[in-house]
Amino acid sequence: MRYCFLTVISVILIVSCKNSTEPIQDVGLDYFPLIVGAYQIYTVDETQINQSVEQKFIYELKVKVVDSAINQENGYTYTIQRQKRDNATSPWSSLDSWTARFASRQAIIKEGNTAVVKLMFPATNGLEWDGNAFNTLGGEQSCGENKNYPCDIYRLENFGKEFVLTNGMTFAETITVIQNDNPDLIVKQDVRKEVFAKNIGLIYKESTVLEYCTATACLGKQKVDKGYKYKQTLKEYGSD
Repeated sequence: MRYCFLTVISVILIVSCKNSTEPIQDVGLDYFPLIVGAYQIYTVDETQINQSVEQKFIYELKVKVVDSAINQENGYTYTIQRQKRDNATSPWSSLDSWTARFASRQAIIKEGNTAVVKLMFPATNGLEWDGNAFNTLGGEQSCGENKNYPCDIYRLENFGKEFVLTNGMTFAETITVIQNDNPDLIVKQDVRKEVFAKNIGLIYKESTVLEYCTATACLGKQKVDKGYKYKQTLKEYGSD
C-alpha cells in the first residue's frame, strides 16, 4: 500500500528543528486518504426531475482505490473503481473509474472527464478555492484578479467537528466543504456540500440542483424544468 502524502507533506509542512517538541500542524491530509485497497460503500438516494416529473432511484455505491502509478508531477495518481447494486443482496456491477491525485496544495478527483478540486491544504475554517479550476464548467461566482471569469468557490467549514449520519454512524473529526449555497427558489437552486471524516474520506454528500420555469405563467411557482436531488451516505468502509 502506498500513502499519497509524501510529496504533499514535503511542500506544506515545515517542522522546526529548533523545537522538536512543537506539535505538527494538522493540515487535513488525513481527511482525503488514498490507500490502495481502501473502499467505502454508500447508500444513494437520487431523484431526477424533468418538467416536474420525478424519477427516484435508491441503490448502493462502492468506491475502491484499486491501483496507483507515478505521474508527471512525481506524485501518484490513484485509480478509483466505482460499482453499484440495487441493494445489499444484489451483485455489484461496474459503473465507471475515476482518478485522484494531489497537485501542490490540492486534492483533485477526475470524475469521468471532469477534474474537480475537492480539498485545499492546509485545511482551515473559511478557506476558499475554485473547485472548477481544472475544468470548463465555470460556475455562478467570480474568480480571477479582476473577478473576470465564472467559477464555483468552494468553502471549508467545521474543521475537526463531529458529524452524525442519519444511519447513526458517528465520526469524531470531520470537515465540511460547501460547494455552492444558492437557495434561490425563483430561477435556479444550487445547494451542494460534501463531508469528509479523518482517515476515511467522503462520508456524506448532498446536492440539490433545480432549474425552475421562468415563463410568465409559472414564474415563482417553483415548477421545476429540470434538475436533481442527491444524497450519498456512508454505510461501510474498510480495506481489502
